Amino acid sequence: MKKIGLILIASSFGMLVSCNQAPSKPDAPQSETAQLIQPADNQQYYYAIGSGMNTEKAKNDGLSQIAAKISVKVQSNLNTNLTVTKVNNAENIASTYSKDVQAQSKAIEFVGVEVLDTQKLSKVETLALVRVDRNRLFQHYQNKFNQQESELLNTYKVNQQQTLFERLKGEARIQQQMVETQSTLSLLQTINPSYNVASHQKKYQNINNTLKKQRANAVFYVEADKNSKKLKSLIKDKLSDDGFKLTSVVAKANVHLSIKTQAEQKKYRSTDSRFANLKVALRSTTFVVKSGSQIVSNNMVKTKGVASDTYQNAVQSTKAYNKLIQQQGVIGFIAGG
Repeated sequence: MKKIGLILIASSFGMLVSCNQAPSKPDAPQSETAQLIQPADNQQYYYAIGSGMNTEKAKNDGLSQIAAKISVKVQSNLNTNLTVTKVNNAENIASTYSKDVQAQSKAIEFVGVEVLDTQKLSKVETLALVRVDRNRLFQHYQNKFNQQESELLNTYKVNQQQTLFERLKGEARIQQQMVETQSTLSLLQTINPSYNVASHQKKYQNINNTLKKQRANAVFYVEADKNSKKLKSLIKDKLSDDGFKLTSVVAKANVHLSIKTQAEQKKYRSTDSRFANLKVALRSTTFVVKSGSQIVSNNMVKTKGVASDTYQNAVQSTKAYNKLIQQQGVIGFIAGG
């Protein structure tokens, strides 16, 4: 019995020594099955699990994921809201609206953000379970929307007290404000699908109907001096493309546009014959718009005309004019911005 007891004691001691001498292993990263669990979105919260080098970056990644989810849903509301942003099928307005909605929905001003839990997977990766309160986010954007809509309606009210051409000039600003307002409205509709957008859309539709009517009522008479002959043709083409009426009889017009251009020849020294032989005209073009006998707009545009053959062709060149019209629209070009 003594021998058996000694053997057991020796065996137990050997096992203890063996355990103490075994090399230690570094902690392995937790497996995917041990990672955080993301709840499904509901009427009160958005959820996401973000990843990053630290908690802050993981949180921001989670918010980016929520913004992406919202952006996808915003697009489903786009076509309906888009129908009231067009004037005479102005595709540039439609394109601007679409880009603005997408940009805003991807760059959401988040409020009501909570980091519910974190998990460090390794020295370079941390997970964060992020939650966003939809009610607080909705309230934030509703405040923004209320301000935008108030500014839009005020701009429109002031616009309608002006002369016809001034109203046409102000249309671009109204359209831009409508784009911004409806961008926010689309976000509200996405955050809270039960939000009633119909009453707001009715206001915008009424504004659009008025803008369409005033465009339909505008009749342009365009005259120009000899230095503006080709510019006159360009402007008439652009006005026609935008759906405006033109007349060759002054008495039938309610918008009278007069164009005059002064030019000065500019010579450049160059060893390169391609540039040395170019003809360059520095031009100052004035646009005077009258409503009856009243001058309602007086604008000057400075441009450079270039031609490879004659100075007169440089004066008449429409390349620089056309570029400005593409940037500002024909009414903005005439009126200045």
